[in-house]
Amino acid sequence: MSNIYEIVGIAVNSYRKKLEITQAKLAEITNLSPNFIGQIERGTKKASLETIKKIADALQISTGKLLDGVLEGNLDESNRKKVLDYKMSKAIKNILKDKKVIYSIGKTILKNINLQK
Repeated sequence: MSNIYEIVGIAVNSYRKKLEITQAKLAEITNLSPNFIGQIERGTKKASLETIKKIADALQISTGKLLDGVLEGNLDESNRKKVLDYKMSKAIKNILKDKKVIYSIGKTILKNINLQK
């Protein structure tokens, strides 16, 4: 996963499945295309706030509850794992990025020490 839209998509998918409706049915209720619903659930398309509201209404939940599901882990087991995987991958990327920065700083310091000798 690479962005918050993927996590929102996981929440949409989770709540949709709790209602036992298909992507096609959700698309029909929201007047969106089934393809777009699938893209939102996969996080490959960004949903506007207006679209998120339409989807939340169709899922019979508030927009806040939809987003709280993402933030508070009110998702099913499979989707909680996906969110955890996303958060872990972000943390690992940050660690690797920090490691590269620290290595670069250390290299620069050693280079400067060697230049002063």
